[in-house]
Amino acid sequence: MREYLFDDGLVDDNTDNDGRKLESCCEPIGYRKYELKEVFEVEGRQGIATNGTHYINSGSTALYTYDMEGKLLKKNEDPFAS
Repeated sequence: MREYLFDDGLVDDNTDNDGRKLESCCEPIGYRKYELKEVFEVEGRQGIATNGTHYINSGSTALYTYDMEGKLLKKNEDPFAS
């Protein structure tokens, strides 16, 4: 499946899960191609974010900060403490 880039963001190739064509209101201006380059193990399983220099990963009760190579830099296992 290709993702098409529109002025307001990315959308899929206008097909549903069964491959049927969906109605479109816009013409695509291009698409992005993604390639998996690296995988590394993280401690949390809830979400991931980046600021461009670090990855911040969360678990249900913890936050973890990694460098861009996957080295764990910090962890906070009690982020909700007052």
